[in-house]
Amino acid sequence: MNIFMYLACHMMHKDVTFGVKKRVVSVIKRTEIKVQLKHSLYQDVETEDSLLYKFFPVQTQALKFSVQAAHDAHIALAPGPAEANPIYEVFIGGWENTKIAIRRNREKTEVAELPFPKILNRHEERTFWITFYNKVIALGMNDEKTPLLEWPDPDLFNITHFGIRTTWGAKGTWNIDDTWSGWEPPQKPAIGLALGPQSAGIGVWVPAAHGTIPPNAVQGGFEYEQQYVGRAMLNGGLIPGKVISSHRVCYVPLAGSEHRLTDYEILCDCGGTWVKTTNGNIPPTAIPGGKTEDGETLYIGRAEHIGILTGGRVQRSQGLCYVSHSGKEFGKTDYEILVEPQ
Repeated sequence: MNIFMYLACHMMHKDVTFGVKKRVVSVIKRTEIKVQLKHSLYQDVETEDSLLYKFFPVQTQALKFSVQAAHDAHIALAPGPAEANPIYEVFIGGWENTKIAIRRNREKTEVAELPFPKILNRHEERTFWITFYNKVIALGMNDEKTPLLEWPDPDLFNITHFGIRTTWGAKGTWNIDDTWSGWEPPQKPAIGLALGPQSAGIGVWVPAAHGTIPPNAVQGGFEYEQQYVGRAMLNGGLIPGKVISSHRVCYVPLAGSEHRLTDYEILCDCGGTWVKTTNGNIPPTAIPGGKTEDGETLYIGRAEHIGILTGGRVQRSQGLCYVSHSGKEFGKTDYEILVEPQ
């Protein structure tokens, strides 16, 4: 029998305390002997539908965990075992399992967010990671080193505890490795982070082909993997679209169809920002992305389609952002457009 199980079963000393299932969370003492588990793994931690967090001490500046829940799995990062300011909250599957977000000091305007429908599943575990080193809060999924979402905070407080909860009608089961040290060095900028400020210009178009992604490429959407802002020649026009590396093409929406082009250009070194707009309302600082065969300027846009954030072209004369999916072109009246840095 494992010595820890033996001690746990047979000692009645007041200083023996037990943590969550299958883990001793405090120091086991007997007279002058002190034994402590160095590898920590919180297994099968249950959370009910509650607004209260269950807090645990952190050992590193990172967490890797899996959670099985229908929606609204929340993680708090705090300087103590209490829900009080300063605090960061990371929401996974919030807003009826439609997006992820980071909130600071319980203020309802999130500092970073990204649409991500069905990111959680009540019938299966989903694996995530959070890092909070280098003055940046970052959230990622599985073993993908590039974060889905991140938020830089030059005044980030010393995080000593993390909390977990499920709420808004959800219950959850968690498995948490709090000894994971994170990714070093940090990888590419996150999908849900506003572009820049490290890049000050409106960017350069870099020729590429067959799925190649140049350094500092601008991210424009996400569906199972990152999408990048691209453009390609088609029918006499230079049409903005999206590049998906594993597909080895740039997808361009035009004339009702989705076109796959192996030779394209990718926007790089851009310090712009995505802003929301509608119809043909083009901000004066919108970044041009191409031209139609008739010479009309096209702009760089992105919009949600069946819950997916995907990139395409904005055409003022038609008042739409055109995106493509599954071989077809779709026009959207509500969208985001890339504008110059302010």
